[in-house]
Amino acid sequence: MPSPIRNRLPDPVPSLEGFEGIINTRPVQEIGYGGLVIGRNVEVNDQKKLIRRNGYKLVRSGVYSALYGSQTQAQLLVVHAGDLALVAPDGGERVLASGLSDGVYSWDEDPANSIYYTSSRGSNGIVLVNSLWRPLALVTPVIASVAAIETAPWIVTPFNLGKTYDQNVVHLFAAYAYPDGREGPPSEAVTISVAPEVSLIQMSVPVLPNCTTMVYATAPGGSAYYLVAASTVSGFTFPTYFLHLQHTGEDYPYTTVIEGFPVEAYLLAFSGGRLYAACYDADTQLGTIYCSLPLQYHLFDKTADFVVTSGAPQLLLDCASGLIIGTDSNLYLWNGERLQQLANYGVPPGVCGDVTMDGTAFFWTLRGIGSVKAGQYGLVTEQSYSADPGVFNHARIFYERGYAKLVASTVSGNPVFNKWSSR
Repeated sequence: MPSPIRNRLPDPVPSLEGFEGIINTRPVQEIGYGGLVIGRNVEVNDQKKLIRRNGYKLVRSGVYSALYGSQTQAQLLVVHAGDLALVAPDGGERVLASGLSDGVYSWDEDPANSIYYTSSRGSNGIVLVNSLWRPLALVTPVIASVAAIETAPWIVTPFNLGKTYDQNVVHLFAAYAYPDGREGPPSEAVTISVAPEVSLIQMSVPVLPNCTTMVYATAPGGSAYYLVAASTVSGFTFPTYFLHLQHTGEDYPYTTVIEGFPVEAYLLAFSGGRLYAACYDADTQLGTIYCSLPLQYHLFDKTADFVVTSGAPQLLLDCASGLIIGTDSNLYLWNGERLQQLANYGVPPGVCGDVTMDGTAFFWTLRGIGSVKAGQYGLVTEQSYSADPGVFNHARIFYERGYAKLVASTVSGNPVFNKWSSR
């Protein structure tokens, strides 16, 4: 007696009556079962009906260096042919800034939903919620000259950087105040002797268009800096007699070692009210993550606020547990005070991580998809399936019908691709 054929279809073949559907949406355009003769662009809904899948119209095509959609879904930014442009719903583009370079771009948003970006080739900037562009790396002034003018016989005495600090010496520096309210990094501080009979200080600082030059100085022999002058012209003078009597003007709240956004940074992220910017030194094979001043995302104290990592930083991801730092060799978690190593392997290049609404982070690693929740790290794919990295990876979380889905993509070609497929 011949053996029965395995997996033989019953006769007659049942209809869709017992099928629960593969999507759970309201019918958009139902078509009859005869549509299976064509069988293109159709889905089965939860009412056991065939519907036509919604397609999308190609609005625009071209070679784009970078694309970014804002968290509010109100802005779509593209980098195309050296221009940063805002894409309108009809596909039109409005150029916000020009002169950008190609390269890999990194994007993030501050608490006010202003978009910050930087690239591996030195392009950086800010796009405000009203779609206005602002520079991220602000200009540091260079004091061209400074001199003390004596009351009698009104002799101009140039400054001398080698003078000894004493009760007759003041220290001063300049900074540019921008129209948007930001004040840029300070210039190098200079010293000048002011004997009691000196009444004026003469300065020359190059004018920055649409900006005001702010001058801060100490009292003779002092160390605290106070605002003593504000000018919109290159050459100006201001009196010094009040410096002997009382402190006037606004005090400068930072040290004079403050610098601007590091233009060599190719990766950025916001965490804990600060902007983090990652750089890499190929000679030492060490990464440096610089941290901005609180709520002053354009100012950095590189002598104090930084984190050093092993390998080239390739991932900065803020979550409820802190800032996840992924390099090409290690995984770290920075909570604002302490750097904790999560794993002795790293992450592949790419936009390779995202965070759920409850603050849980999911991201690509060299061993598959990793996760950090409540400060604990684990591999999501370790016991379920192999998810090996490629030469460039992406991972983003999407919400659909109440479900959170991690959509991961891989550009294959990595020499170690499928290395972990034995799991």
